[in-house]
Amino acid sequence: MSCTIDINENAPGYLVWLKDGEEVSRLEGHNNTWETQLSGSDNNAVFDCQLQHETLPPWKWSMVSCEDTIQMNVQYAPYVSIVGDDQVREGADFSVHCEAIDANPEEIVDTYWTDPDGETVSDNTALVLLNVTKAHRGEYTCLMSNVFYNGVKGNGTATIEIDVQYLSSINMTVTPLFNITEGDEVTIYCEAFDGNPDPHRLEMLFEDNVIDQSDGRVLNYTIASIEASHSGIYQCNAYTLFYNDEEDHSSVTQDIVVYYSPKFVSDEFKYEANMNDEVPMTCEVHGFPAPVITWFDQNNDLIQGDEENMRITVEGETLVTSTLTVTVADESYYGSYTCKASNSIPPDDEQTMEIVKPDSTSTATAAIITVIVVVLIIAIVLGILYYYKRVAKNQSSNTDFANAG
Repeated sequence: MSCTIDINENAPGYLVWLKDGEEVSRLEGHNNTWETQLSGSDNNAVFDCQLQHETLPPWKWSMVSCEDTIQMNVQYAPYVSIVGDDQVREGADFSVHCEAIDANPEEIVDTYWTDPDGETVSDNTALVLLNVTKAHRGEYTCLMSNVFYNGVKGNGTATIEIDVQYLSSINMTVTPLFNITEGDEVTIYCEAFDGNPDPHRLEMLFEDNVIDQSDGRVLNYTIASIEASHSGIYQCNAYTLFYNDEEDHSSVTQDIVVYYSPKFVSDEFKYEANMNDEVPMTCEVHGFPAPVITWFDQNNDLIQGDEENMRITVEGETLVTSTLTVTVADESYYGSYTCKASNSIPPDDEQTMEIVKPDSTSTATAAIITVIVVVLIIAIVLGILYYYKRVAKNQSSNTDFANAG
C-alpha cells in the first residue's frame, strides 16, 4: 500500500501509516509506500495514512493535516479442525469428522478426505473406516474449499495420523526340533513381533498352568533333562495394553512329544492253576513310540499267539496292554513266561510271569477247613432240631396235666 500527497517541497511533515491506531511506518517526503503480508487476522483491520507536521504539537495535526483510511476485507482459505480420536483397535470401526472453524468467505463449497496414498475416501466431512486393519495406518487429509472474490478457490487442510493398534504375532520354536528324547536338554523360545504397541508381558504355560513369564518381547524356557511327564501342550501368550487401557493377548501353542523307552506298569505275578484251567497273564507297558510286546515261553521260544492253548491280545497305543491266555493242557504248560517290551528308544524292558500248580499244603488245609465247616453246620442244624423237639414235648406235657386237673 502507498500514500502520496502534494505539498510544498519545504513543508515540514511525515507520512505515517497506522494499523488500528498503531504506527507501523513513518517517512519524510511526498510518498510512503508500506508493504506488508496480510493474513486472515488482518480482516476488518483499519489502515490509516496521515500527514503529520513536525513543527506542530500532535493535538493540532488533525487541524492542518490530511489523512486517508481503508478497512481491509482479507479473504482466506478455511481453517480446518479434525474432531475425534486418532487411535483404534484392529477389527473395530473408526470415525472422525472435520469442520471449518473460520473462513472468509464462510461458505464451504467443497469437502473431501484423502488416504495415505492420496486417494479420495470420503466426499463429505466424515471419515468412516469399517473393520479397520493394519493397512489403514497412516496420514489422512481433510480438504475444505471456499471461493475468493476473484473466483480462485481457497483450500484449507488438516491431517490426522491414524494409529491402528493390534496384537503381536508370536514366533515359537523348540530346540531340538525333532525326536526329543528323554534326558535331552530342551529350550522353548518365544518372540513377539509386529505388534502395536509392543506387548508388556509374555507368559509360558504348560497344560494351562503358567510356568514362566517375561516383561519383554522374548521368553526362553529351558528344561535341563526332559522326562516323559513333560510331554504335552506348551503355550506362549503375549499380553498387550491398548490405548483405552484394555488388555488382550495373542497366543501360539506347540505340542511336545517326548520319546522314551518302555516302562512296565504291571507287576510280576505267580498264577496257580489246575489242569485245564485258563490263565490270563497281563503285561501293561507305556512308552513312545508305542512299545512292541513279545512273549516267550519257559524255553525262551517266541510265542506267536495263535498256537493251540495260547492266545495273545493287544490293546492301547502309548499305554499298551498285552494279555497271554494259556490253557494248561498238560504239565508242559507250567513254568515261566517272559513279556518283553521294546521301541526305538533303548533300553528294552521285560517282565516274568509264572504258572504253578496249587500248593498241596494249601489244598490239604483248605480241605480240612471245608470238613470242619461242614461238621459245624451239621451240629448247628441238629442242635436246632433238638431244641424245637424239646419245646414241643414240654408243651404236650403241660396240656395233658391241664386236662387231668
